[in-house]
Amino acid sequence: DGAMRKFRKFKSLYESVTCAIRVMNKQRYKGIFSERSTYGQALVLQRGFYASDRGYAKKIAAKAQSLRLQKYDK
Repeated sequence: DGAMRKFRKFKSLYESVTCAIRVMNKQRYKGIFSERSTYGQALVLQRGFYASDRGYAKKIAAKAQSLRLQKYDK
């Protein structure tokens, strides 16, 4: 919907990951699991309004490239 929301603070890593999984399973993000590249996945998140930064996908892809994570894009 494009509305800005406050960031949440979690009490544990488990709570954070559980929430992230719940969010990623929403209809607006369904394309994330069919994307093969980090950039494609980040773009799905950006377009689904997960990220408030319009440059989110490019920044995530650049970070992944700097860490040489492309080998996992299979």
